[in-house]
Amino acid sequence: MTQATQTAFDARVEFDEQQLVELRRPSVAAHGNVRLSVHGDMATIEQEWRAFEQIADGTVFQSFDW
Repeated sequence: MTQATQTAFDARVEFDEQQLVELRRPSVAAHGNVRLSVHGDMATIEQEWRAFEQIADGTVFQSFDW
């Protein structure tokens, strides 16, 4: 089992330019009071993230600096 799992991580994935554009575009999903968004560049959300850190219950692994 371990070997098959490692092989999956080592597999190379190729993307064409259009697929890369799609991956870089932020996407947002919302449900009730929960909002999930995916960003390709952390710098674009640094200010929001750091503001949230001041009020959030979280661990060091949820911090912007980590």
